[in-house]
Amino acid sequence: MIDVTPIAAFLQTAPASDAPATAAPNPMAQMIQMVVMFGGIVGIMWFLVIRPQKKQQKERQAMLSSLRKNDKILSTGGIYGVVMNVKDDEVVVRIDDSANIRVKMARSAVAEITSRDGEDDEKESK
Repeated sequence: MIDVTPIAAFLQTAPASDAPATAAPNPMAQMIQMVVMFGGIVGIMWFLVIRPQKKQQKERQAMLSSLRKNDKILSTGGIYGVVMNVKDDEVVVRIDDSANIRVKMARSAVAEITSRDGEDDEKESK
């Protein structure tokens, strides 16, 4: 078992009697210090959490607004397909070439554009 008596004795020691008495803390200075520290924490949270999230949201919005016919996409449900038609907030996607199966989905259900219309042709020709 650990003997805590020396630690407790150290923590309870009073300052030497010849040491000057400490002045009462200024409540206004403590409040200013607290506000500055709170502002610092908010600033750190802004740069670590909120700013990258807004950047990612802006990139996603740009990706969704640049959708066009014949783009190959991946939906949030994991379905790969080719965009056949783009409307305001709807996208018609062909998911099977042989059976010509088309699915209408919300534009926000597109997770990523895997390739653009002309990009595959350029990669194959190289």
